[in-house]
Amino acid sequence: MESAIPLGSLGFDPLYLLTQIATIQATYYVCAGAALHVCGACFGVEASLDGVFITTEGLARGATLWGAQYLWYIYSSLACTSVGTGYAIAVVAERSKKCFDHTLTQYVLHLVICCCAQRALPKTATFYFFHGASALVMYFVARRVCLRREMAEVTTAASRSQSRSHSVSP
Repeated sequence: MESAIPLGSLGFDPLYLLTQIATIQATYYVCAGAALHVCGACFGVEASLDGVFITTEGLARGATLWGAQYLWYIYSSLACTSVGTGYAIAVVAERSKKCFDHTLTQYVLHLVICCCAQRALPKTATFYFFHGASALVMYFVARRVCLRREMAEVTTAASRSQSRSHSVSP
């Protein structure tokens, strides 16, 4: 009986890549929902899906109801989301050289979803500015976590026995 081969262990595996993309996208929206609720409680703003997809009408309505607090609420939740998703990308991508690809893929898919929600491209420059800044934060968080893991010292049985022999004093 043959054992199953893990996904992604044989070079290019489209199913593995699609599951990585789906995992990162799902994590992004879970982080966004959690950040919206936490930031909503901090800023005294009611959380809604307008905060995730940042529709032009949602921004206008939110700014009218809550004023400048609403914009702080949206952009602070976007920052929290990018940090949380950056850690998820580091876990899923496993290599620092893949972090940029996964970050870019996540934001392109998010732009497509925002276009479907608005039935048009987002028209505000703030959408692109803050999402670009959020993408940079996500990329640098993911890359830093991956690089730390890659640079960590690998312990082997020989190095453990060697460190024990040096630590024992006669």
